[in-house]
Amino acid sequence: MSILLIANEIKTFTVAQAYFGFLGFHAGRGLLFCFLGCLVMNPTPFNVIVSIITCTVGLGYLILSFLPQMPPPNAFCVHWQHHQDFWAEGLDLPPPPSAAPPPPSMTNAITVTPPHPSTWHPKVRY
Repeated sequence: MSILLIANEIKTFTVAQAYFGFLGFHAGRGLLFCFLGCLVMNPTPFNVIVSIITCTVGLGYLILSFLPQMPPPNAFCVHWQHHQDFWAEGLDLPPPPSAAPPPPSMTNAITVTPPHPSTWHPKVRY
């Protein structure tokens, strides 16, 4: 079952959309993860750790279901395609300006070099 859930996270199949439509909602995924976390609960330490992690992920999905601005969960392939479309259209942000100082103006024949940063003081103008 876990292998099928992992495969569904990578690429959503039409069979999963038809028969397991609740996986397309945060609340459906959250309840499924909580259910699976309760099924795995056992006194052995490994099972306790796995069930705690699974129930925590399920509660996270349930919390996300109450946020109206959250889009429905998609498979990794859909997110990857959106990422490729975003970068292909040139919508990325411009690179930040470099931290290099601007070139000195050529109006004066004398060039003044600024003092070393360790000797800089806000009241001294160079």
